[in-house]
Amino acid sequence: QDNKNKNIENDDKSETNPFTWVSYIDIVSEIQRCSWSKVYDMNILEFFNTISYAIYKNKKQEEALNKYRRTH
Repeated sequence: QDNKNKNIENDDKSETNPFTWVSYIDIVSEIQRCSWSKVYDMNILEFFNTISYAIYKNKKQEEALNKYRRTH
């Protein structure tokens, strides 16, 4: 899952990845623990909030890991 979350930011910037939205749907499905069908029917605000949460969480985990690596 860490790799999927890490790719969220990179997918935004990648013009060559035709599966960006599919990866977002997969991430939301895993976070919300629901099927892809339910993600498709999800309120758009809830969908984007979940994506924002995943990006924020990934950034914080990456910062913590980098801090740990610098100090150990």
